[in-house]
Amino acid sequence: MAPAGANGPTAQRQSLRISVGPRGVRHLQRACLQDRYGWKYGLPAHALVAYVSYVRVDTDHHRWRDVAAGAAVSYGISKLFVTPENATHLAPVIGPDFLGMRWERSF
Repeated sequence: MAPAGANGPTAQRQSLRISVGPRGVRHLQRACLQDRYGWKYGLPAHALVAYVSYVRVDTDHHRWRDVAAGAAVSYGISKLFVTPENATHLAPVIGPDFLGMRWERSF
């Protein structure tokens, strides 16, 4: 008798899923470094993550689509939540009784 889930729907779901756990964390750290501090820290982080990802795929620990999905999710999260160092924003402010400009700087 085959073990539970060896060839049933559970095995099929597991083969179709895209998990971005540890792969996503590596890519998220890389993306955050690059978005926050620029290419000075981003380029070495890109190189390191690319090498680790290549080795993990080459040794059959991960699939290339899982690595790509982790990179895509991490890129989106980083763009949404990371503010570049020393960023300056200037935006119009329109209210019911006033017009103005808002200046904001992050440190």
